[in-house]
Formats: sequence, structure tokens, C-alpha cells
Amino acid sequence: MGITRPSATGWSSRPPCRCGAGTSRAPTTTCSRDARRRRSRRWRRSRRYWGLDYPPLTAFHSWLLGIVGHGVDPPCFALHSSRGHESLRCKAFLRASVLVSDLLIYLPGALWSSNFFGGRRTAQQLWMLLPLVIIDHGHFQYNGVCLGFCLAASGCVARSWHVLGSVFFTSALLYKQIALYYAPVFFFAILGQCLRGRNLSAVAWGVARAGAAVLGTVLLLLGPWLLGERPAAEVGQVLHRMFPFARGLYEDKVANVWCSISVVLKVQRLVSPERLPLLCGSTTLLALLPSAFCLFRRTAGPGTFAAALFTSSMSFFLFAFQVHEKGVLFPCLAFCLLAGAAPSGVTRKMAPALALQFQLVSLFSMYPLMVKDDLCLAYLFSVSALLVALVLQLGHHSKVFWVGSLLFPGLVAHALHALVPPPARYPDLWTLLITSASCGYFLLSLLGVTYLQLLGAFDEKPKDL
Repeated sequence: MGITRPSATGWSSRPPCRCGAGTSRAPTTTCSRDARRRRSRRWRRSRRYWGLDYPPLTAFHSWLLGIVGHGVDPPCFALHSSRGHESLRCKAFLRASVLVSDLLIYLPGALWSSNFFGGRRTAQQLWMLLPLVIIDHGHFQYNGVCLGFCLAASGCVARSWHVLGSVFFTSALLYKQIALYYAPVFFFAILGQCLRGRNLSAVAWGVARAGAAVLGTVLLLLGPWLLGERPAAEVGQVLHRMFPFARGLYEDKVANVWCSISVVLKVQRLVSPERLPLLCGSTTLLALLPSAFCLFRRTAGPGTFAAALFTSSMSFFLFAFQVHEKGVLFPCLAFCLLAGAAPSGVTRKMAPALALQFQLVSLFSMYPLMVKDDLCLAYLFSVSALLVALVLQLGHHSKVFWVGSLLFPGLVAHALHALVPPPARYPDLWTLLITSASCGYFLLSLLGVTYLQLLGAFDEKPKDL
């Protein structure tokens, strides 16, 4: 059946045989085959509501939260009656679950990776990554868990700990499939480090160890599905829900290329649905590969790795299939690492201010989502905080240009969106104005970092990453 859930946040791999209202137990196997079939049919009818479109590790995390939450507020986690339940205790638990998840996964990952990517200053920027804060604690998601695994993997790769890095990144990928944004970089980084071995046997051993770590992690996390009655069908259903190609080219109005050019050119009308993912995948690879190949250099360092993370995630966000607004969190995170790891010189001086500017534009690109989720006040405080930080970061002569270039266009766009009704023929005109302007900035950022990466601006002296 793929992934279904027996409670509001508890998830299992198949319908449980004994799961009455108010319980969040794991699936049991003591019922008869006929009983399982009857219950399975009932669950299939409501899969649209109960289905989970994320990988298995999210299911295990949510199931664990369901067990804990059932002890805090049982009605919130009842099997059927929890639909629409919004008690204060339930909300407090769910909000606290995000905080605790961040404290256990994201913050340690940030601290671990910052040792090789700029130290304490990078850790502070990662801990106060405002686009992540407003999405996870306002829009309410657990992106910090996925990003925490990615940061832990980055710290391991920076130390050439390929096995542990592979385990952490595979865990991130099997927590949220959006971690694919970083996948090419980890592949090239680990492969590049292995190729620096003294002889062929050392290279083969390094590649085999990393591959075994990936395979072992996948088998462990997919174990409940692989041990099911129909393992191929169940794993196929998991993959189908993880990659819903039938949903369309992009999610709502998002600041990527396909949505921005849809004003004048609707790609989905020119390319068949079967070939559209291939077009997006090819374009994404063409955009990220030049920077990723730089990881094979002998002079590649943490700055090279961070720049590749940024260009890869930015390429996915701009050109990939089925992009969501929150996808911009991945280039945001990578830019923080890049700002800390950039070698001394002009790039080192400008990188912190550019990282703050990038966060501002990222928040700006998500403004329509903030309006939809009634997060305008949190958005205002976040933007104000980033503007103040940018002013403090810049020199006296740069403040007017940098802040003015961001503030004036942003105020105009916000005023139009809030005060001027769009034309009846183009109801999304102001939203597209915001997302398209953000897309232009993101494209320039991708081109700029890729150009500097090719010039070796982020490389260091010859040594391992």
C-alpha cells in the first residue's frame, strides 16, 4: 500500500490489524488474513487523506511522534476522530515537536559542519537561518531534520569520513526526497576524494565502502516494505508517492524558471507530460555539472564543496520538475556554508553580506506563501532583522547602495500586492512579479558562483577536501 498512517501523526507501512481510535501502536500481525483485507480496503478509500508523500524515515519520525503525542493529548491522535482536532495542547505539542527535532538534529549538525566551514560565525548564521525558521515554525514542517542530516554529512565529507557521511546523507534523502538537491555534490565530492588514493586498490576500497554504506542505509530504512508480502509493489508505491510526476511542472507560483517564463511561454503545452521530467532533468544537470566537476581538482577545499552545494541546489530549484517554494532553503543553507568557507580575498569579504542578501530575496520570493499562511507579521520581523544585520555587516559607503537596491523594489512590489487589485484577466500578476524578480536574482547568483567556481576562487592549497 505504500505509506499510510494510523493516527494524525503516526505512520506505518500497511494498515494495522488492531488500531482503534486513540492508539498509535505499530502494525500488529495477530489478525486473520480476511480482517487485514477488510481493513486494508477501508484504508485505501481514504489514502488521499492519510497518505504520506515523503520517504520512510519521515514515517518513522512521525510514528514516534504519534506514540509520544498520544500520551500528551489522545484525541489529537485518534484514528478517525482526530480530523480537524485543533486543541491548544495538540498545537503546543506539534510546535514543540519541531523545536525538539531541531535541537536534536539540526543544531548539532550545524555545529559539527561549521568547524570546517567558518567556525562559530557560520554556526550562528545556520542557527538563525530565518527562512528556515519561518517555514518550519510558521508554515509548520520538519525541514530542519533533513537539513541537519545534510549538515552532518557535509562535516563528515570535509573530514574525508566517507562512510559516516554517506549514512548521514542517505538518511537525509530518505527523510525528504528534496535532499536530491545536494545529491550530485556528495557523489562527486566522495568520488573525487576516493580518486586521490595512492593506488587503484585504495580507490576501489574507498568507493566500495561508501557504496556499501548507502546500500545498507537504504535496506535498513526500507526494511518494513522489503519484508512485506509484496515487496516490489510496496517499494514501488513508496517511490510513486515520493515522486508524483502527475502533479505538474511546479507547485503553485514559485520563483523558478519554468514558472517565470510561463507568462510568455508555457513549456507544459509544448512538451508532452512524458518528456517534461526528462527536459527538466537534463537542464538541471547542465546547470550544475560545471561547478560539480571542480570537486575533482586537487586544490578543491571546503569553499569548493560549499559552492558546489549552492550551484547544485540552485540549479534544482530553478530547473527541476515539481519545485516547491521551500526548496530555496537548500541554496540558503549552502550560501551560509560558502560565506564561512570562502578563502581570503574579495570573495571572503563580500560573502557574509551576500549570504544575508540571499536570505532576504529568498524570503521575498516566498511572500505569496506567507500571505496564504497568514504569516505576514513574522515575515515583517524576519525581513527587518535581516536588513538590520545587513546594515551592520556593510561598510559605510556600501550601505546606501545595498540596502536601497533591495528596499525600494521590495516596497513597490509589496505595495502592489497588498493595495492594488490585479487585472481581472491576470489575477496572479503581482505574485508573478515577485516570483519572477526573485528568479532573475537567483539566476544571476547561480551564474556568478559558477563563474567564480570555474576560476578557482573558492579553491585552497593542494590538499584533501
